[in-house]
Amino acid sequence: MEQAIAPARLGPPHMSPVELEAFRAWLRGGARRYAEFGMGGSTLEAARVGFQTVVAVDSDRRWVESIRAHEEIAPGIAAGRIAALHGDIGPTGNWGAPEGTGAVKLWPQYLRAPWAEWQRRRQVPDLVFVDGRFRVASALSALLVREDWRGLRLMVHDMLPERMGNYGPILDCFEAEAQAESLWLLRPRAGVSHMDAMVTFLSRLMDPT
Repeated sequence: MEQAIAPARLGPPHMSPVELEAFRAWLRGGARRYAEFGMGGSTLEAARVGFQTVVAVDSDRRWVESIRAHEEIAPGIAAGRIAALHGDIGPTGNWGAPEGTGAVKLWPQYLRAPWAEWQRRRQVPDLVFVDGRFRVASALSALLVREDWRGLRLMVHDMLPERMGNYGPILDCFEAEAQAESLWLLRPRAGVSHMDAMVTFLSRLMDPT
């Protein structure tokens, strides 16, 4: 019999003080619907803001269950305002990374799970935070689900010079609006098409970094 999952002990997100100040300010920038790829302290911050809708996904099942049980998040789930979803990509290791490629056919579920929830709600987010797995595909998917990109903003963490080889393709379709160290606030780049976004999305769909 599997042991009951204890509620997550959540503190602030793993960010520098400068990043955390910006993150909190951007959360309170007027968005009503919030999507999150990668759960943790950021999920708690979002739960405290009072968004109309919060949809968050993570690849670690036990971590998701512990988030759902948190005393400040569980009431939002019960009220239908928050959805904390498991994007089942098979066995995971540190930070929700897949362990090997034995379950590679499941990997698209990480993206499908939250977008199926948004579809069920007949809504789309206007603020998206990318800080989990499949970061490039997660970012580009936010464009593909919208016909009108006006008002969409994307936050991406860990945009460090040494990681631009992995995360740089995000900037093919987004441009920086503000930056706080490695936390960037992005907006859709003028002139980018859904075809541009689709090509970049498909090129990184199976990249779990």
